[in-house]
Amino acid sequence: MARSPRSGWFIASGTLQLRELEADGVIVRTVSAETPSRVEYELTALGHSLTPILATLHEWGARHRPGPLPSGTPDQH
Repeated sequence: MARSPRSGWFIASGTLQLRELEADGVIVRTVSAETPSRVEYELTALGHSLTPILATLHEWGARHRPGPLPSGTPDQH
């Protein structure tokens, strides 16, 4: 699988965000002892308390979205 020049940045950025969420007590990080190691993330009680807020933001975004993103848009999932 070819990596784009930005893929390393994306991974580092995602790792930084996960570490910040862990430091803030929103998630818990668990590293398995198996080889290769596996990292799992789980919401804490504090993280779960954000669910209603995030659901409200999601609903707001869905109501105010002008339409589907054009094909080929980089932010499209």
